[in-house]
Amino acid sequence: MLEPHTFLCQFQQAFALVGLRRNAVDQVHLLQLAQRHVQRLLAHAEQFQQLLHAQGRVARDKKYDALVHPAQAAAFEHFIGFGSERLVAEEERLHRLLLAALVFKVKHVDVSIQAVVISVNQFDVFPTGFATGDLMAFSERVTRLKSSLIREILAAAQRPQVMSFAGGLPAEAMLPALQWEGMPLNIGQYGMSEGEPQLRELLAAEARALGVPCQASQVLVVSGSQQTLDLAAKLYIDKGTKILLEGPTYLAALQIFQLFGADCLTVQLEADGPDLASLRTNLERHRPAFIYLIPTFQNPSAVRYSEAKREAVAALLDEFGVTLIEDEPYRELTFDGGSAKPIVGRLNKASWIYTGTVSKTLLPGLRVGYLIASPDLFPHLLKLKQSADLHTNRVGQWQAMQWIGTQKYQQHLVQLRSFYRERRDAFQAALLRHFGELADWQVPQGGLFFWLTLKQPLDTRTLLAPALDQDVAFMPGEPFFSEPDQHLGSLRLNFSHIDPSRLDEGLKRLAAVVCQAQHAQAA
Repeated sequence: MLEPHTFLCQFQQAFALVGLRRNAVDQVHLLQLAQRHVQRLLAHAEQFQQLLHAQGRVARDKKYDALVHPAQAAAFEHFIGFGSERLVAEEERLHRLLLAALVFKVKHVDVSIQAVVISVNQFDVFPTGFATGDLMAFSERVTRLKSSLIREILAAAQRPQVMSFAGGLPAEAMLPALQWEGMPLNIGQYGMSEGEPQLRELLAAEARALGVPCQASQVLVVSGSQQTLDLAAKLYIDKGTKILLEGPTYLAALQIFQLFGADCLTVQLEADGPDLASLRTNLERHRPAFIYLIPTFQNPSAVRYSEAKREAVAALLDEFGVTLIEDEPYRELTFDGGSAKPIVGRLNKASWIYTGTVSKTLLPGLRVGYLIASPDLFPHLLKLKQSADLHTNRVGQWQAMQWIGTQKYQQHLVQLRSFYRERRDAFQAALLRHFGELADWQVPQGGLFFWLTLKQPLDTRTLLAPALDQDVAFMPGEPFFSEPDQHLGSLRLNFSHIDPSRLDEGLKRLAAVVCQAQHAQAA
């Protein structure tokens, strides 16, 4: 480990080295910035000394022996003086020279999420404010914070001409009109953390009809079922906690669990559910804190567990005493009329959390979801909810109460299923025309997605930019795995949102992008 002054001398030499490779104006500018940076660090010599010796304060990526520095863009803009528009070209080249001279090696620069992964040879600490000399007091957890790739893609796909297969967005044509007459004035007042009593009763009745043994006292209304995952992560996960997930799994769940420091283990999905031999091995060997499953029209794969797999999973979780988090946002979007009893309703011993949402059946903008938990877990989840946001918005809850359990809601679901079935069928026909020779897939019997596996695998993340150049957006498959680089060659395509008149052209352009990349890879 170098002492601060030794490091700072090396730092100045590195700037000089980089400056010599550029024109005279850049040399002066870089050396001035170097001097300013050195002065800042010398002014914080004691803190800098602590940073050099603070082994492990910033989380290390054990797999790649690297650190993730999430503030790369802003820091280096200040550090080097280039604007963000030149990030890809000039800054990346300069980053590599500078970091190489400082015995840091740049392994990867991902501009889309403004992050740089850096292998560290001599220093185990590279805090967020390091590049500017401002020693920030962010938590260790922030070093694991990742931007949502799907959010980034959706932002890039906002241009009207873009044909997007990326997000799991409901069709706007099927969003029901809301009625506001009769909403009590006191709905605008603070409410109960558990949720509106009437809504909790309605949700409990719906769950019991599915086979989930529960009372309204076990129902917690949350701010979208996404909040369930956040509360569960807070309840169970410390840094290094082992949890078990499907492979692939819901991207935002993976993002939340990794943020809290979970060691995410994977059970591979088969056509009818998880590989049971692998599930038993993982439960026996690792004793995970919980398992997170989406057994009905899984996101992203659209897999629906068979009856046999549901029974077997429940038996294994009871045997090993592992908590189940069962996520069912797509249950009502069934195209063949099938409806299987949730796995939590088959458990006899294991603790459980069952979660759902109105986002896929009513309006995602309401941000109303729910969790139902076994009695041993509910009090803890309620306290976590209270500390998070006091309660879910009451206006959205009131709107949900106007639908759930009513005849008009059932009629709406019938229309919704018919509408999405037609879109699924049109998508399937277009896929056969354009991807029949390129990929394999199963026709989904519900949900909102097709999951394609390329016959000639490649990293589909590399297709994002050329696809957007052709005004097409899609979701690469790799990020849905906890070890993305080991699972190349899948795509998730949403069929619910795109205008049917643009569907064929969009898939045609995407197929052309895939073909071009595969030909380049083979050359």
